[in-house]
Amino acid sequence: MTKKLHMAYFSSAGNGGGNKAGSWARTTNGYDWRYPELHQDIARAAERAKFDMVFYADALAASMVYQNSYEHQARAGIMMPVHDPIPIMGVIAAATSRIGMVSTISTSFYPPYMAARVLSTLDHLSRGRMGWNIVTSAQKNAAENMGLEDLPQHDRRYDIAEEYLELCRKLWDSWEPDALVMDREANVFADPAKIHTVDFKGEHFSSRGPLNVSHSPQGYPVIASAGQSPRALEFAGKNSEMTIFIKRTVPEIKEVSGKIRDRAAAVGRDPKSCKVFNVIQPFVGETDSIAHERYQAFRETISAESVLASMSDGLGYDLSTLDRNKPIPPEAFEGSNAMPFAFRSYYQDGKTPTLGEIALDITANYHLTPVGTPEHIVDILEEVAREGDLDGYFLEYAITDYASFVEFVDRVVPEAQRRGLMRSDYTGTTLRHHLNEF
Repeated sequence: MTKKLHMAYFSSAGNGGGNKAGSWARTTNGYDWRYPELHQDIARAAERAKFDMVFYADALAASMVYQNSYEHQARAGIMMPVHDPIPIMGVIAAATSRIGMVSTISTSFYPPYMAARVLSTLDHLSRGRMGWNIVTSAQKNAAENMGLEDLPQHDRRYDIAEEYLELCRKLWDSWEPDALVMDREANVFADPAKIHTVDFKGEHFSSRGPLNVSHSPQGYPVIASAGQSPRALEFAGKNSEMTIFIKRTVPEIKEVSGKIRDRAAAVGRDPKSCKVFNVIQPFVGETDSIAHERYQAFRETISAESVLASMSDGLGYDLSTLDRNKPIPPEAFEGSNAMPFAFRSYYQDGKTPTLGEIALDITANYHLTPVGTPEHIVDILEEVAREGDLDGYFLEYAITDYASFVEFVDRVVPEAQRRGLMRSDYTGTTLRHHLNEF
């Protein structure tokens, strides 16, 4: 039986980091990421392809790790500036009718009541198409922007996020589904017996409630998360309806998907109840040679310094101070509140690559990168999903590269639909229905 794939568009409302630095200079003609038309047209294209969702990441600070400055990030356009994705969800909702929308909100800075309120409001405005990507944030600069000295340690942030989500769920449940009566003859707008305070007092958060937004079409947004650390995978297995990671080979993908499903089973969930997505960046051409020429042209635009700057942000350690011809020293991984787990993997099994070798590898192979004709791309997507136990893919292009995304939609998607690998039409109206349809 053919395994259908869930598909999502993945980007942020700003310029990319690492191997997407400088993408602003390659903007598709007629578009500007600062204005609504690009975001609306991306969502319309994704809806035309019958994708499950568009998914927006976020960044709350201009990183000042590399060379203790944001100078290179500003010159190269590395995740600065970045628009708040929450208002963009409303812009997209107004331009579409079926495509789901997922926005990032950090549990380290956003008050739980405000998150519950804005997400419930967007679920109403989209008629049930809203999702929440839960992040805990990793940048010290972001904490300083919010008036804090630093963030709690990595695993502690996930403990806090668990309580945060618990409170949000209680707030979403504070209005019963039929509490909003709007009975004109009886002159009753809402039934107060079906609206409840939450009186929540936890270790980190408290709230009286009730939420001042009624029960939304989905009840609560679809819960998403990302991350590859053991604690991130535990959080996903326990709480998430979908999770995202970036791996490049089938064995790596299968290992991570297996861990997530095992953690879901360990807390009594159906192992398939958390949909597992891997990020990809395809390069499509009418012939294999054309596709490889496009990929090579893309690689030639990547700055090694921009990769190091992005790595520095991910590690929370200034890599400009190191010799590129030597391995990353252990102290770069110690005491970091950032995301060192992905970089530690380079030193497993006795391997000792240099900093320069790691940067080169990330430059060339950051994502699973299918390159070829539409038929070849679909072959890869089908095989990797089957062998790696994936539910689907997050398709990542720089937000400015609308033309490449449309080429995927117009060339690759019809081939996948012809083979029965992607839906040809929606059968429901909510994001949760899209995810649980198959």
